[in-house]
Amino acid sequence: MSDRVVIQLGCDTDPVFCAPIAVYMPFLRTCWLEYACPSYKGRLLHTGDVAYAYGKWPGAEPGKTVIPGRCISSKSDREFIRGPRTPGKEKGGFEALPHPMPRRLEHVVWLAKWFARGTILDPFLGSGTTGIAAVTNGLPFIGIEIHEAFFDLACTRIDQAQKQGRLFA
Repeated sequence: MSDRVVIQLGCDTDPVFCAPIAVYMPFLRTCWLEYACPSYKGRLLHTGDVAYAYGKWPGAEPGKTVIPGRCISSKSDREFIRGPRTPGKEKGGFEALPHPMPRRLEHVVWLAKWFARGTILDPFLGSGTTGIAAVTNGLPFIGIEIHEAFFDLACTRIDQAQKQGRLFA
């Protein structure tokens, strides 16, 4: 069993999804993952995500003695920029994206930096953002994805990140 679980949800996702985790692990904190450059989800101006952390507090390390609860992403991940849906146009919303629910890399790198101390497990691999965050933080990673096209997308993105090296300072 893991020492910690961090669940990142969109601002329009019901947090009741997290309720079963509290049976096994104590709640640690809520993390606000804000967007300096908002995007659209249909008619919703998507201004950020929320992450809920459960389990044991990570041990203090140099430069990591106090765990912050807010990360502001100052840039959009280029391949996942979405525009407002326009009536009569097929592209512009989720249909134009390589994955319908991408997470901002800057946020996931931040979550991994503050909460991960070993292997990161992502049971919903999607486009591979968590795998890229693991590579960026120098951590081992296991990803599971049921959809072959998303799995292939994730593998391509993670492979590119490994070849590129550290993505953030």
